[in-house]
Amino acid sequence: MRGGAGRRLLAAAAAAVILGGTLLLIVVRAAYPLDYEDSIRRACVAHGLDPFLVISLIAAESGFRADAVSPAGAVGLMQIMPATGAWVAEQVGVADFTPVFLEEAETSVLLGTWYLSHLVAHYAGDLRLALAAYNAGPTAVDRWRAAGESTPATVASYVERVLSGAARYRFWYESPILGALVRALPR
Repeated sequence: MRGGAGRRLLAAAAAAVILGGTLLLIVVRAAYPLDYEDSIRRACVAHGLDPFLVISLIAAESGFRADAVSPAGAVGLMQIMPATGAWVAEQVGVADFTPVFLEEAETSVLLGTWYLSHLVAHYAGDLRLALAAYNAGPTAVDRWRAAGESTPATVASYVERVLSGAARYRFWYESPILGALVRALPR
């Protein structure tokens, strides 16, 4: 290949690489959404949590749907049970709490991050136990531990999904180049 044909082939190859890279970034943005990032980051700073851990927890719990309601009755982005929400609201000074508050993204993040930080402190910094308690409740986790039982497979799988999701979010969004490219895509 000489001259023009070689340049055309090189241009076509470059275009294919750019298109493939753009498609990859679009898939990443869809697979790893980052809605409510500012609220999550503010709450994580206030409660000493890793934002990527909370983002991954939200992805696992509600798929970033503020109006999500689980079969068990957990509500909102962070899937908080209404009774837990009422208790946490009292702890953080949210007046006149009603379960409807949990459908508000800001409130769900505020209450959920406080509760997760409370669980992390309760379990002396053990993220695995804190996440298991977030998913199954601290009473269940304490009962399993007291009985010498292992964490049920569904809860252990949830914990792994959240922890590995946090690592993937960090890879895609904290990398200086990749993060900037993924964030530049429209939502």
